[in-house]
This record gives sequence, C-alpha cells and structure tokens, in this order.
Amino acid sequence: MTKPNLERRTGPDRRRRPTPALSRYWLVGRRTGERRAGRRSLVYVDRYYRHEWMLILFLLALSAWDTVFTVMHLTRGGQEMNPLMELLVGVGNYSHFAWVKLAVTIPCLVCLLIHIRFRMMQTVLPWLVVIYCYVLAVHVYNTLSSAV
Repeated sequence: MTKPNLERRTGPDRRRRPTPALSRYWLVGRRTGERRAGRRSLVYVDRYYRHEWMLILFLLALSAWDTVFTVMHLTRGGQEMNPLMELLVGVGNYSHFAWVKLAVTIPCLVCLLIHIRFRMMQTVLPWLVVIYCYVLAVHVYNTLSSAV
C-alpha cells in the first residue's frame, strides 16, 4: 500500500527565499512573528507591537527635543559638537539644521523599527534611550545653569 500524498500545495515553494525586510505587506500584513520555532532572533515582521512603536516614537521625541535644545544652545553662542552638523550651522540658518537632523533621524528610526525583532536591537535600543536621556539631561542642566 502506498502512502497518500498529503501535500496540497501547488506552484513553486515560496519559502525557498527568506522574507525580505520590506515586503509588500509591511504594516498591513498579518505576520507578527516567526511561525517556526528556533528562529526568534532574526525575524522580519509586518506588524509591530504597541511597545515597539512607543519606543521608536519616544526616540523620535527625544531627538526632536535634542534639536530644540541644540538650537537654543547655538543661539546663545554655543558650538555644535557634531562636525557634519556644524557645517549646517555655519550656513547660519537653524531651520536647515533642524530639518536635516530630522531628515536623517527618521529613516534611521524606520530602519531600527524594521530590525526591532533582531537580537542585537534588543541591546542597542535601550542604550539609545539611555544616551539620548543623558544628552537631554546635559541640555537641561546647561539651559538651567545659564539662565541663573
């Protein structure tokens, strides 16, 4: 007696290639994690958990506040520490500085969101929050100490 063929799939096997980082279903698909056990560290997903969105939005807010405090610092005669951003400050228009900073930050945050389920991101993201909080604490301290 022959074994019955339980395979009902037709067409080529779509699983031969790994899922791309940005599939056509990104943000609207159903994939929230890996279906198979054992591959939990390198997973691209279509949907993200609320805490992941909140973390990325929190980093965006920290970056925006960093921009505001940096512009305040520059208008009082301070100096930008980042040599690339210092070139924009040399133009003298702080709105260009702010727009370029956000234009660089937002794609980087999207890249972090896409890779948020990777094991390395579980280490990097908390450190980014700590570093940004430290930078903002220094900004606040400098602002308060210069106001007195």
